[in-house]
Order: sequence, then C-alpha cells, then structure tokens
Amino acid sequence: MRRPVFGLALAFVAGFNPLCNGQPDQQAVQAWFDQAWVEAQHFPDLQGFSFSWSVEQYSTLSPEEVARLRHEVEGHPEHPHKSTLEAIDRARGRATANQHFTLWADKTGRWRYNSSCDEAPGVYFDKSLNGNRGWMLTPGVLNIVDMRRKPPEGKDVKAEQGMFLPQVGLLLNGGLTGAWLAGLSPGSVTLNARGWTVEASVRDGVRGDVLLSIEYSGRWSDENDRGFVERTRITRSAAEGGAGETQVVRDWHLEPTLGRWVAHRADVYTPEGALDRSILFASASSVSDREFAGLLNTPSNGTIDAARGEIHLTRINDWAMGTFTDIRPEGSTTTPVDGGSSANVRDRWQLVGWIMGASLVAGLVGMALRKRYATA
Repeated sequence: MRRPVFGLALAFVAGFNPLCNGQPDQQAVQAWFDQAWVEAQHFPDLQGFSFSWSVEQYSTLSPEEVARLRHEVEGHPEHPHKSTLEAIDRARGRATANQHFTLWADKTGRWRYNSSCDEAPGVYFDKSLNGNRGWMLTPGVLNIVDMRRKPPEGKDVKAEQGMFLPQVGLLLNGGLTGAWLAGLSPGSVTLNARGWTVEASVRDGVRGDVLLSIEYSGRWSDENDRGFVERTRITRSAAEGGAGETQVVRDWHLEPTLGRWVAHRADVYTPEGALDRSILFASASSVSDREFAGLLNTPSNGTIDAARGEIHLTRINDWAMGTFTDIRPEGSTTTPVDGGSSANVRDRWQLVGWIMGASLVAGLVGMALRKRYATA
C-alpha cells in the first residue's frame, strides 16, 4: 500500500480554514513575521514546563522496493535489514515505529531530553546538558561528559540538540527554528490570494549560489493578529546533497498551560510526495524550578530520578573523570579509561540496536535499493 502523497494532504490543507480571513495587511504580516523570526533565533524558552511529542515513522518504500528487500532478506535470518522488513509487514500502511519524546529546557540552553519507542518497551534514551556537564542514560548504563573537552565518539551531548530542536520548532513556530539552525536569512513577506509566503536561504560565499532554501507559507488571522505557518518547502542544492522535503503544519491551538500557540501536527513528505513521518504534539505540564533542577541532576545508582524512578546501573562511563565503573552485586570495580576499551562500543551499540530495529531505517534502505538497482 502506497503512502498518501503530498498532493492529497495539500488539498486538505487548502480547504476551509477558520484562521484565514482573506487578504491580510502587508505591514501587519511583515511585523508579525519579523518578531516570530527573532524569537526563533534563540533556544526555545520552556522554563517552567515540560513539552512532550511523538513521531510516527512510515515506510516510503514502493511495493517493488519491498519485494526486492524481501528477496534479499529471504533465507538470511541475520540480514541487517530483517527488522526493517518485519516492521513494514507489521505496519501494513500504518506507522512502522512510534517514538515518544519529552523536553525540559530554559532559554540559557540547559535541558533534559527523554526518548522511548513503543517497539522496545522498557528501553529509553535520556540526555541532559547543564553548563559544562552532560550525561546520557540508557537502562543500566550512564555516560558522563565534560563539555569543555572534545567528547568521545557518540557521546556529544550538545549534538543531540540537532535531533529535538527541529521537531520542537515545527510545533512551536512552524519550522522557523530550522532556518536558525541552518544559518538562513529571510526575504520579505509576499502576499497572495491564499495568505503569505517568505523564502529564507543561504548562499555560497564565493559564487553566490543558493545552497539551501526554505519557503514558508501560511495564513493570517485578523482575530488573533498573527500569522500561522502551514507549509514549509525545503530545497537543497546538489552541493548540499540535493532533494529536500515538504512539511505541512496544521491544527494550531492556543495551549493554556504554555500560554502560546502550538501546532498539534506536522507531516513531513519526501520529494516524491510520500508521507515519511508525522510529528504530533502530546502534552505540556508545569514544572517548578526545583523539579527542573532535579531533572538535570546526574543520575546515580540506587537513587530516585525525577523522570525514571529508581535507577539501577551496571556501568558508569565517566569520561569527565576518565574512569569506567562496573557495578555488580558483590561490589564495584573502577578502571581508567582505555582507548581500546570495548565499553564505549558496548553501550553505544546496545542503544543503536533497538533504535534501528524499532524506529526503522526504511528511508535509508530505500535510498540504497534505488541506487543499487539504478546502476545495475
């Protein structure tokens, strides 16, 4: 079953929308966009709140590509893409994976980011950044890093911001955060019969060619005296890897807990028009300063974590102190960090295993299949 194409979704979005009150005023729209752009140029200030969302991942493989994948996997129980095929078979047109996330953050860049997946019950991956200290927690394993030093491979906590900021930005500001992260500069607002459009881009410093552009378009609401991003179209040059994606942002609501507007759904489509993933707002709740500080605290064995309850660790990789600690019932053993140690590999691949098996890398598999058969 092919995934719904973008054209159908766009037809839905182009239908009746109570937020659209006809041709807006140019100056009003420009003033609103300029302010929204400025606000999106900073780390989202969620101090005093938790922000939760989920991501539904879909398979974008065609029936022919699934058949090729099935042929390759058949008779090979250890094939690396066996779990991908199983996820596709289980989904039968539904999401192949459902991931859940919660973010606690303040405008200074201190945050905690929790994630889990329906397809791997009891498994989670939590990360936190608090000044110069960062940590990563999976069931039984804790990694601690000093952000003033170059982090070990796979332990760059700050790099995790590149995972959650685009998703949170889609729901909070329609994806303007993505332009901030990519260093894009916006043009002026253009009005049309359906609303407004703004293009943001970044150019090659030597030749002036556009390397990446994002076209934002949406509606204007006189009643709320603001605009609403409803669609973003991302275009990459060949130098930046080519292709891109389209994001349809919808179901804007004023969330009373946050006191701000939030899009409850953002659907992301491939260049071919297939639905790749849906980002869904779940909930927001109030968090005191004391609770926020507790969430940022580095977990330790036998203590109660504010989000995960009692912590049971079997391994602590303290890259800040340069030690590995194995925790067993009969006692703990601490050894200095050894560049050839398997500890870094063990806990990292424990995580990668469940993410790849549960979250599905069908998009990457599809790209590989298409490239292989195109050159065959």
